[in-house]
Amino acid sequence: KIRDLPRCSAAPPDNGTAGRHAAELVPSLRGVHRGQFRGPGASYTAAMSHIADLRKSYEAGELEEARAANEPLHQFDVWMREALQSPKVPEPNAMTLATVSADGRPSTRIVLIKGYDARGLVWYTNYQSRKGRELQVQPFAALQFHWVELERVVRIEGRVEFTSAEESDAYYASRPLDSRLGAWASPQSEVIGSRAVLVAHAARAAAEHGLH
Repeated sequence: KIRDLPRCSAAPPDNGTAGRHAAELVPSLRGVHRGQFRGPGASYTAAMSHIADLRKSYEAGELEEARAANEPLHQFDVWMREALQSPKVPEPNAMTLATVSADGRPSTRIVLIKGYDARGLVWYTNYQSRKGRELQVQPFAALQFHWVELERVVRIEGRVEFTSAEESDAYYASRPLDSRLGAWASPQSEVIGSRAVLVAHAARAAAEHGLH
C-alpha cells in the first residue's frame, strides 16, 4: 500500500510535453520496430503522421485550487466516488503502477485498487513478482488512474509498505476459487514453457486442494 501521499494531482493527458520524452525514444524504437509497421502498400511514415494528427479537446471540467480539498486523500475520495458512480467508466478501479528496479529501470503494469483509507491506497500482488521484488528494494511507487470517459487523470506518488498479514489473508480468502487457482498455478513474472505447462500446474493445484 502507499502510505504517504506527497502528491495527488489531476489533469487531462498532456498533449504537449509528451513529445519531448517521445523524441528520446524514437531512435531506438525505429531500429527495433521499423519492420513491424511495413506491409503491402503500408508506410511507416504515413502511419506515424496519422498518429501525430490525433487530437482531443478536454473540456468536461476544470480544477481550481480554491475548490479542491486540502487533504489529497479527501480529494481522491471525491474523484474516486465520481468514477465509481459513473456508468461511463468501465473499470474505475484500474490503475497503472510504476516501480523502479535496483539499477534504475522503470516498469509499469495495470493493477486494481482494493481499498483506501487515511493510511493510503491498497493493492495486492505476489511478493515474488517483478513489482513485488522491485518494491522491496526501492519502496517507492507512482500510481495513475486514467478515467478517459471523465477526462480525468489522477497521479499519486509515495512510499510503499506491506499490508498486515491479517489484511492480506482476509483478501486472499475473499478471492474466487478460480483466481486462487490461477495464483497457485502461474508464477508471476516468470517464463512459462507453454500453455500445457500452465494447465498442468492448475490441475495439480486443484488436485492438491481436493478439487476435480
